[in-house]
Amino acid sequence: GVALATAAGTPVRAVYAGKTVYAQWLSEYGNLVILDHGDGIFTLYAWLQSVAVAPGSVIAAGTQVGTAGTGPGRDEPGVYFEVRDRQKASDPIAWLR
Repeated sequence: GVALATAAGTPVRAVYAGKTVYAQWLSEYGNLVILDHGDGIFTLYAWLQSVAVAPGSVIAAGTQVGTAGTGPGRDEPGVYFEVRDRQKASDPIAWLR
């Protein structure tokens, strides 16, 4: 994954349409949203100050999933973004273009 520096409270948006499978606190990630895009592809949005989606909701690309914040052990605000392809980490930069 990649750490993206941004101001706290900045809207965080889904990079691709999907279904919310997780939207709550997780110890190493802080507030975390996980989207299932089908075919074993998942995106993770962590260090969120707030979560704007509920588990089970189907969302379009560009939908706000939360706001940037800080994660456990972090002082600087931002967002951690990760792509998983069939359980393996994948380069997330292509998804951000």
